[in-house]
Amino acid sequence: MRVIPVLDLRGGVAVHAVGGDRDKYRPVKSVLCGSPDPLDVASSLKREGFDELYVADLDSIEGTGSNLHVVSKIKARLGLKLMVDAGVSSASKAVALLEAGVDEVVVGTETLSELHELEEVVDAVGGARVAASIDLKGGRLMARSSKLRGMDALEAARALEARGVGELILLELSRVGSRGGPDVELASRILEVVEVPLLVGGGVRHLADLLELRRVGVTGALVATALHEGSLKPEDLAALKSIKRASA
Repeated sequence: MRVIPVLDLRGGVAVHAVGGDRDKYRPVKSVLCGSPDPLDVASSLKREGFDELYVADLDSIEGTGSNLHVVSKIKARLGLKLMVDAGVSSASKAVALLEAGVDEVVVGTETLSELHELEEVVDAVGGARVAASIDLKGGRLMARSSKLRGMDALEAARALEARGVGELILLELSRVGSRGGPDVELASRILEVVEVPLLVGGGVRHLADLLELRRVGVTGALVATALHEGSLKPEDLAALKSIKRASA
C-alpha cells in the first residue's frame, strides 16, 4: 500500500490543511521539520523514507497564482515522484506540469467545468499519468460542472473512470486534518463499481486506519496531519510493509 505525504502550498509556503476551510490554513508546524519552507518539509519527508509526494497548489486551484516554481525546485533537488493538483482543467496546463517535472497530474472535480476537459487531458498526456480526484466536502461533490454536481460519489467515480484515467482519488475535504478517520465505507463502495486503483485522502490518523483502508482494497492513502503531529511514525510504516510481506 502506498502512503503518500501531502504538501499543501499557498504563497510559496507549506500550510496545514484543516477541514477544507482554506482561509484558515496556516504555515505547517511539524515534528519532522522546524520550518514551513516547502523544500525543507519535502526534504524531511524524504529523510523519513518517502519517495513520493502529493502536492496541492492551492493558489493554482483557486486561480490566484502559482507555486509551479516551488514544485520544479523540489523535483530538481530531491528527485521525488510528484503527483500534483494545480487546478488542471485543460490539456495545455497538464502538459506544462509534466514539462516542469511532475510525474502525475491530478484533475479534481472541483476545477472541472465539463467532463470533456478530463478527456482532453487524458488524450494529451496519457491516462497512466492522470489521476482524477473525487472532491467532496461534507459528503457533497465539489464541481464546477453542473453534470458532476448532480452526481453522488459513486456515479462520479464511474464517470471519471470512463474517461480513461489511471487511478482515482477519494478526497473528503471535511475530514482533512480532522483526526476523525477516513471514510472507509465510501471507499469500499466505490471499489465495488470501478476497476482502477483508488487512493483515499482525509482523516487518516494512524496505522490502524491504513490497515483498514488496505483491507477494503484501497491502493494508497494521502496523509499529512498524522505525519506532522507524529501519530503516524516511520516504525508504523515499516510495520505496514512487514504485515504485507507476512500475509503475502
